[in-house]
Amino acid sequence: MLGDKDEQFITENFQYTIELFDKEGRRREEGMRREAEQTVRGRVDSVVTEATIPTEAPMTEESPDPMFNHYMGELGKY
Repeated sequence: MLGDKDEQFITENFQYTIELFDKEGRRREEGMRREAEQTVRGRVDSVVTEATIPTEAPMTEESPDPMFNHYMGELGKY
């Protein structure tokens, strides 16, 4: 299709095509940005200023299985 065209014509055609794709991409991004701004506005979660963390007493019960105690001991390191 471009066999009889010179190098300059092919380069210009290629650059023009790239610019069209870039322009279309920017147009889509702008549309998605506008849509996101409209749909997100007013739906933002409120800021949590104080968090309550439930605490549990450490497990003191030991199991007869020695691997259980070893496993729990290793977890206690962290």
